[in-house]
Formats: sequence, structure tokens, C-alpha cells
Amino acid sequence: MEKIIITNNDMVKDFFNKECDKEYMHLLWAESLPKVLQISRDKIHVGYKLVNHPLASSIKPYRNLFKTVVVCKHDAKLDFFSLTVLEDAIVKAKDFDKDVFITPQIEEDYKLIDLEMFKGCLK
Repeated sequence: MEKIIITNNDMVKDFFNKECDKEYMHLLWAESLPKVLQISRDKIHVGYKLVNHPLASSIKPYRNLFKTVVVCKHDAKLDFFSLTVLEDAIVKAKDFDKDVFITPQIEEDYKLIDLEMFKGCLK
């Protein structure tokens, strides 16, 4: 089953390039969390569904600015559940749109959390 990985996390990108089967998976790079969510929503509109929840984890969206969303091809035209989840995530991300100072070490920790959650989607 074809999967598309949408991310703004360079750790996920590096892992994907080294470890993932590119015959069944493709990576799309986004420059920000809002863009990850928008691209994911656009994929839902053209026949994909969510594999993972875009706001999974107990970290608030304005704290962890790194996100990886996985979608897969869906038999139906539109998966309304996935669309609703993504629309809600976009609203929440806008609500939390704040400038937050994050040290380089904390940034790396957040990237690692996102990478580990992505790996969980592959099992």
C-alpha cells in the first residue's frame, strides 16, 4: 500500500532516505508545521487517509514545531474522519501560533520524539 510521509523534520528525512522502502513510500518535505498539516489535508482531498494522528503526543503544538504525518491511499473518494482530524489540527496549530524560544538541544529532542513516533507508524 502506497504511503506518503509529510514532514518538516530533517531526522525523519534522513531516516527515510537510509531505511525506508521507496517502492511503497514517498516523502514530501514541508518547511513548517502548518505546511505539514496543509499538505496532509490536501492529500486527504485526493483519496488518502491518515495513518497517524497529526497531534499525537502530549506535547503542545506550539512547543514541538516538528511534525511527521503519514497518509496512505484509500479506496473511498474522501475519508471524512481523516479530513475532520486534520481540519481540527490546523485550527489547533493556528490557536497555538506563538513565537517560542527553543534551545538547540530541546529542538533536537523534539525532532527525536517525532522520529520515534514516525517509526511507530511503520510497524
